[in-house]
Amino acid sequence: MRNAIRLTAYLCILLLSFSFESCRRELEPPEVENEILTPILHTKLNLANIIPDSLRAEKSDGSISLVYRNVIHEAKLNAFNELNTREFVQSAKLQKLKLSDRSVSNTITLGQITKGGPYEGLIILAHNSGNPFQIPEIANQSFGPEVLDGSSYFDEMTLDSGFMDITIENGFPTSISDINFEIRNQGAGNVVVDTTFDYVGPGETETRSVNIAGKSVEAFLEAFVTNFNVDQSAGPVVIDTSDALIVTVVTRDLKVFTAKAIFPAQDIIAVNDVNAMEGVGTTRITRAIAKSGFVNVEVESTIEDTLYFEYFIPDGTLNGESFVVEETINPAPSGGSIFKKFKFDVSGYEFGMTGFPVKDSVNIFYSELVGRIDSTGRKVNITLNDSIRVFVNLSGFVPEYIEGYAGDTTIDIGPEVIPLELFKKINGGSIEFSEVKMALSVVNGNNVPFDVDISTLRASNTRSGESVEIDLSSLPNPISVLGASDLETPWEKTWEIDSKTSLNAAIGILPNQFEAALSVKTNPLQDLNDLTQFAVDSNQLVAYADIEIPLDFIAKELILQDTVEFSGKNIRYPEEIGSGVMYLIANNSLPLEASVRIEFISGNSRVQTLRFDRRISASGTGKDVESVLALTFNKTTFDNILSADHAVMIAEVSTEGAEAVKIYSDMGIDLKLSSRFNYTYGKK
Repeated sequence: MRNAIRLTAYLCILLLSFSFESCRRELEPPEVENEILTPILHTKLNLANIIPDSLRAEKSDGSISLVYRNVIHEAKLNAFNELNTREFVQSAKLQKLKLSDRSVSNTITLGQITKGGPYEGLIILAHNSGNPFQIPEIANQSFGPEVLDGSSYFDEMTLDSGFMDITIENGFPTSISDINFEIRNQGAGNVVVDTTFDYVGPGETETRSVNIAGKSVEAFLEAFVTNFNVDQSAGPVVIDTSDALIVTVVTRDLKVFTAKAIFPAQDIIAVNDVNAMEGVGTTRITRAIAKSGFVNVEVESTIEDTLYFEYFIPDGTLNGESFVVEETINPAPSGGSIFKKFKFDVSGYEFGMTGFPVKDSVNIFYSELVGRIDSTGRKVNITLNDSIRVFVNLSGFVPEYIEGYAGDTTIDIGPEVIPLELFKKINGGSIEFSEVKMALSVVNGNNVPFDVDISTLRASNTRSGESVEIDLSSLPNPISVLGASDLETPWEKTWEIDSKTSLNAAIGILPNQFEAALSVKTNPLQDLNDLTQFAVDSNQLVAYADIEIPLDFIAKELILQDTVEFSGKNIRYPEEIGSGVMYLIANNSLPLEASVRIEFISGNSRVQTLRFDRRISASGTGKDVESVLALTFNKTTFDNILSADHAVMIAEVSTEGAEAVKIYSDMGIDLKLSSRFNYTYGKK
C-alpha cells in the first residue's frame, strides 16, 4: 500500500473548519410568496493555510509532505523522587545544666585573734614599736560563724553534683596548724562541709575541695573555723596586727537535682547532626536545589523557663543566605509541660550534600541545633526530672536540580499505549501512500547517560481493529544516549528506521495509537565515582517517532469530519420560512473528489442531516473546477436546523483512478453554502 496520511488530515481539517458567516439583507415582509437567496457559510481554504508549519514541509516543486513528531516515551530520573531523612531525637535533663560558680571570702586578723588573750599587750607593743617579737604558740583558737549569703543567687537547692573549694591564705608571720573548717545550713543547722588543714606556712595558701553531691544547700550558710593553732614563730618577727587569715569558699560545677535558682545563660542542647538521606538507592547527590520540602521541629519541655532555639543548615542557602530559624518556647506551667511544633519551608534552597565542615561524603543532610536558656535574673523552680525533647526531620524533599551521580536503574516500560492524533479526523476508508519515512529521535536534556532498548513498536487502529508491528531491526540495540553538555543544550540524535514495507503498512491502516515496549537504563556503565553529572527535573529523556509522509497517495472512501459552531440567529424572519433549497458551491483545485453531508447537533442529539447526493468534482489540472450541489428542504427540516448549536461536517474523499495524486501548496477549495428561502405571504 502506498501511504500519504497528511493530506487526509488536511482535507479533514479543511472541510471541518468551515466557519459560518451570513450576509443579511433587510427585507420588508412580503405580501405574496417570495424566494430570497441567503448565504449561510463561506470558506476559502488551501493546504498552505490549513496545515501549521510544525506539520508542513514544502518541497522545491511546491508539493507538500506531512512531518509529524509523536512522543513515544518520556523518562524522569529517579533522583527527582521524594527524599527524606530519618527523625533525630535529642533529649536533655537538668543534670546537664550548670549553676554559676560563686565565691565568698572572710578575714580574721592577728589583732582579732590575740585580743583579750594573755599576749594581747605584747603583740600591740611590738606592733607599735616595730621591734621584732617572737610570737608564742596560741592554741585552740576558733572563729565564726561567718554568714555566707547566696539569697540573691538561689533560695535552696539539692545538688546532683558539685564542689566547694575552701582556700586558706595565711598572712601571719608564723604558721598555723590543726585547722578544722565547717559549713552549716543556717536554718537546719546540718553540716554541709567538714574539712581539715594540717598545716599552712607563713605567707602560704592551701585549698581543700569537698564533694557536695547529694547535699541540700540553703541560701544562707554559716562558716566556722572550729579549731586552729597559731604556731610559735621561728624567731623574732615584725608584728603587724592587720596581718590576716583569708578564708575563701567557692562553689563550682553545681548541677542540681532540685533548685529554685537564677540559672545563667547556657546551651542545654547542642547537636551537630549528620543525617543520611533515605530512599536514594544508588544515587549519590553532592548538591541539590529543593523544589519542595519541609524541616519539621517538635519540642516538648517541662522547664519553667523560656527556651530559645536556633536551627541552622550552614550549607543550605537561598540568595546567598544560610538557612537559619530562631524560635522561642514559653515556660512550662508548674508541674506540667509545653509542646510546640514548627514547620519550615525549604523550597528554593540549595543544599550541599557532602557533609560539613569536612565535605567528603554524599547524600548527607547536615544541620545544627542549639537550645538555650537566657539569664533573666528571675528565680525559677527546676528539678532533675525536668527535661526537654527535640524531634527534627526533613520531609517531602523533592529536588528540582541535582549534582553528583544520578543512580543506575533499569526500568522496563510497557507495552504502553501512546495516542497518535495524526489521523484523528479520518473515521474510515483507506489510503495507499507512495512512500513513508519514520525515524527515532532521542533528546536528553540532562548530563546523565542512558541506554534505551525498544523491543516493540506497533501501530494500531482501534476503530478498525488493525495493527502492524514496525520492523526496528535497523536501529542499534541498545541505543546509547549521551549526556547534555549543559542544561540549555540537550543532546539529540536521530536514527532512520529502514523498513519501507512495514512503515507503509503501519501508516496505511491510519493508526490512532502506538504501542511501545522498551527498557531504559540509567548510567549503564555504573561508574559510581562519576560525580560530575547534573540534571534538572524540567529536562527529561524523550523518545520521538518522527513521521514524514509525502502527500502523494491513492485515497478510497476516506471519511473526514470536523465540528463547527452553528447559530441561526442571523437568518431574518425564520418563522416565516416554509421551505427552500440549500446550495453547496465548490471551486476545487485539489485532485480529490468528495461527497459531503452535514449533521446538525443540539446538545448531544442529532436533530437533522443534510446529505448532498452529488459529489464535488476533482481537479485534474490544478485549476478550479466548480461543482454546484443542491438539496431541497421543508419547514420541518429547517426548524430542526434552527434548533442546532453546532454542525458536524463529514466528507468522504477519494482519488479518481488507480494513480497516486500529488498535493501542492497552492491547491485548495472554495466552498459556499447558501439557501433560497420561501417566505409565506402575509406573515412577519
